[in-house]
Amino acid sequence: MLMATLKESVNAAVRRPVTDKGSEPVNGRGIKHRKLTHQELVSLAADIATGSRPYVPSLAHTCSALGVPIAAVRAEIKRRVAVNGNSNGRLEGPMGMAVELVDRFGFDGAYDLLLEATERF
Repeated sequence: MLMATLKESVNAAVRRPVTDKGSEPVNGRGIKHRKLTHQELVSLAADIATGSRPYVPSLAHTCSALGVPIAAVRAEIKRRVAVNGNSNGRLEGPMGMAVELVDRFGFDGAYDLLLEATERF
């Protein structure tokens, strides 16, 4: 009984504002357009800072935080798409697997693993 009462009071103390949905990611592109009170903004900032709400920053926020020009980041994203066919910077398919093996085990280790694998088949 005492634990249930304590649990209720703790839950009431840490209840989030109803303006946001659970732990859905906060999108940085629309954060300035939210109609939140000062206290709700403080609460949201605390949720983001503690990791209880994921935050997806906008390109401008990311560039500002890292001190790099937006144009340079856009050029890098375009380069990755041209090279890899995607923007995450990772190669796909067999080449991607080979690069991952070399990254993880070094060239000699990857070569030894591939030789061992071919000998089994």
